[in-house]
Amino acid sequence: MPDNLVLSFDSFLQEQLKGRKVLLLGFGREGRSSWDYLRRLPHPVHLGIADRACSREELPVDAEVHTGEAYLQQAGQFDLCLCSPGIPRHIVRALPETMEVTSQTDLFLRHFHSRSLGITGTKGKSTTSTLVSMMLRKSGIPALLAGNIGIPPFEAVLQGTEQSLFVLELSAHQLAGIRRAPHIACLLNLFEEHLDHFHDLEEYFQSKWRIALLQGTGDHLVIPGGDTAMERLRSEFPPPSVVHHFSGPLFRGRTNVDLTSVLLEDRDITLEMDLRHAPAFPGLHQRRNAVAAAMMAALAGARQEGIQQAVEEFHGLPHRLEYLGEWKGLHYYNDAIATIPEAVMEAIRSLGRVDTLILGGMDRGISYDGLAAFLGDVVPGLVLGSGPAGKRIIGLLRDKGYPGEVQWFARFGEAVDAAREGTAAGGTILLSPAAPSYDEFRDFTEKGKFFKKKAEGLI
Repeated sequence: MPDNLVLSFDSFLQEQLKGRKVLLLGFGREGRSSWDYLRRLPHPVHLGIADRACSREELPVDAEVHTGEAYLQQAGQFDLCLCSPGIPRHIVRALPETMEVTSQTDLFLRHFHSRSLGITGTKGKSTTSTLVSMMLRKSGIPALLAGNIGIPPFEAVLQGTEQSLFVLELSAHQLAGIRRAPHIACLLNLFEEHLDHFHDLEEYFQSKWRIALLQGTGDHLVIPGGDTAMERLRSEFPPPSVVHHFSGPLFRGRTNVDLTSVLLEDRDITLEMDLRHAPAFPGLHQRRNAVAAAMMAALAGARQEGIQQAVEEFHGLPHRLEYLGEWKGLHYYNDAIATIPEAVMEAIRSLGRVDTLILGGMDRGISYDGLAAFLGDVVPGLVLGSGPAGKRIIGLLRDKGYPGEVQWFARFGEAVDAAREGTAAGGTILLSPAAPSYDEFRDFTEKGKFFKKKAEGLI
């Protein structure tokens, strides 16, 4: 027997989709979950699937399918598009003007706004979202992790109960199409990224800011203090919600210099945190994210004991400044998630000592000038690059007279081999690419796993 949570959402969807032809744009994991959920509704929904890359064998046998180069040619026959995350904005803009565009995230938040916590930002989303859900569960509050990490929102409905809260990691792609933001929202940071999907940096920033702008007066927004881009957005497009700062001059409370001891005194929140014995937060930027997570969890009713327990038991996520171990006298760190220059710089600051740095991947056209200047001061040893982005970074380092040794390789595996051969015994090798992995790999996870196998001498 379906839970009341499911029944209420089913009723909401039936009302939204009544008498409409629905096109599922994109048939990856979320597109498949949309198909499965909508097919189980008591009143049938007319569904079609549009996915340029899917083969007919990968699609349901009874589906109306549009694939290949002309996969959007018949889009005008549909009334509503249920868009998967990651569909580039120029494709969405090219859809017929008569078609309403929505998504799982949009429909989910319109119905479950009051029990949703949402986290976005250029970097740190996955770790912070996972930590918030842990803090809630350790406090006895049922919490499901969904969105860009965990499970698609529709699947979260099926797994939830009347008491569940939903913690959503939200990408800029998911936020671009929402009409309602989560009750408790966090924007961790804003850096140059995803210029291959958005028209320009401003469109990307505006998509992120929707998590603030589409809140209500009774909602809560958690942001850093002193972030120039965010302060400009806040001034030009003021959010209606209550704003809380997890860092900077407007932070309410007290901390020590290295942020290992924190006292939050923000409106109705009084909370102490001890991060000295928290293994997953070696860097200052990671400890700031832990403070943001604690603030969000506390606003949702988490207890201090549960928050502290989660901080101490959380061991971090793979590919995020992950210590792989020591092999043949060399220490390896996997930070494959670091696809922007700012993340690389934070990783180096966190480790303190990096003897060999491996950079590069797909070139999205972002600026590497700041990174090149930074590396000249902090990594005097060996910098290795691969792929188009690595080639550009190595060129910048040479132009700026980098004092150490730089080399570029067409293939990532060759760069890892050179790191192993060129690093002195006892040294530290850091993979922190400053670029996406799509030039050679499916994603950063595949690249990180390949790096680990290389480090272990398995390939």
